[in-house]
Amino acid sequence: MRKSLFAFLCLILVAKISAQNTDFNNVSIGTDGPAYGVKIKANFPNVTGGWARSFSVVNENDSNNYIVFGSFGGVYNGVSTLTYSFIGKDWDKTYLTFLPNGNVGIGTTTPQNKLDVNGTIRSKEVKVTLEGWSDFVFKKEYDLPTLAEVEKHIKEKGHLENIPSEKEVLENGISLGEMNAKLLQKIEELTLYSIQQSKEIEVLKEENKSFKTLAERLSKIEQKIK
Repeated sequence: MRKSLFAFLCLILVAKISAQNTDFNNVSIGTDGPAYGVKIKANFPNVTGGWARSFSVVNENDSNNYIVFGSFGGVYNGVSTLTYSFIGKDWDKTYLTFLPNGNVGIGTTTPQNKLDVNGTIRSKEVKVTLEGWSDFVFKKEYDLPTLAEVEKHIKEKGHLENIPSEKEVLENGISLGEMNAKLLQKIEELTLYSIQQSKEIEVLKEENKSFKTLAERLSKIEQKIK
């Protein structure tokens, strides 16, 4: 009797799916004729409030979710809007978030950029594409600040020119590519200062040799006079 009842229920289920779907590779829930895969309808006629839909993989007694694929949002007069979709452990334990505008968040449900990560990223390599680089420092027309000007700016502002202050970094963070370019600019400027100082040192060495030669000649003259 139980086997017959089970077979009858299975037949009803197959008939229900068949009525909603002409392609047995697709499954429809709450809508007719899915284009592909599994399609779940999220509109609720004559309803205003919130909605949620999810697909979960759970343990044997439904006490623990292994993984949840979900979406939720609001509904007004039966028309739904999406707040965000996610992959995670549960509704309050989201790992990966997708916003309607295409922003993706890892460890955050409010990504402000195409990818926001609230945590540490470990990578073998990161490539940043920029529109320019700092080699303009080596061009003849570049106006290299004097060290006196650099010192004045540091005393007045508390940081190097064109480098964000601690307050700005704490409030806004830094752009990795832009910051690397600015740091390279400072390194190239330091290189030019070092070259200038090296030339000045060589001039001083030559002058010192001249003074030394002159001193030796004066010493010889003094000895002859005595």
